[in-house]
Amino acid sequence: MSGPLTFPGRLRPATARRTRRVRRRVLAATALAGVITAGLLLWRVGTVSVSAFPGFPDPALRSLRSLEGTPVVLLSLREARRLAAVWPGVASVEARLELPGRLAVTVHRAAIAGCVPTGRGWHAVGNDGALGLRLRRPVPPVLQGFAPDPDALREGLAVARRVTEESGRSVVSVRRILPGDLEIELADDAKGTVVVHVRPEPSGAERWWMARLEEGRAPGTWADLRRDDRLTVGGAG
Repeated sequence: MSGPLTFPGRLRPATARRTRRVRRRVLAATALAGVITAGLLLWRVGTVSVSAFPGFPDPALRSLRSLEGTPVVLLSLREARRLAAVWPGVASVEARLELPGRLAVTVHRAAIAGCVPTGRGWHAVGNDGALGLRLRRPVPPVLQGFAPDPDALREGLAVARRVTEESGRSVVSVRRILPGDLEIELADDAKGTVVVHVRPEPSGAERWWMARLEEGRAPGTWADLRRDDRLTVGGAG
């Protein structure tokens, strides 16, 4: 008798049976993964909700809302944050995905430390000297005559803070006339407006006169305080 030998199922090698079981499981897992992937691709961002400060640019809002319809599996929260963070005046951005398909974005405004005049309006200046959003009204101190770069604007803000700390008065504006001549306008309840000229670094005259102003005994309403050994005072007071 000739021909291939066959064995009953119970006598077949165990390795072959295990191989078929593994193959069936792999095929089932692959099919399940395909179903899950297809389902995820159908799950899309239905709504983009943006909570932002007044003046947040419309183009930025449109770029965020363009994420509507994006498959959730392809959505990058980092990219959503970047779309808002690149705009001037933005300090930080939060983005989170909420069920069933809502992307919630919260945009926080950077602190406004002052402003610069631009044409018929003003632009905010942050503590780091960066230009921010356009403003409807000025926010003191108004920085005038400074180059529109962070280093120059930080210098103006630093002088304004120094004079405020020395005098206890609010600085309305800082105008750069020359590299060593900054005109400061201060608001004073008793004198009204006080104008002084200072250097980027404090002088002896500045320290003395500002201390008198804080005490309410400063002479005049105008003063040149750029020298260490003398000062020039004008105006009544």
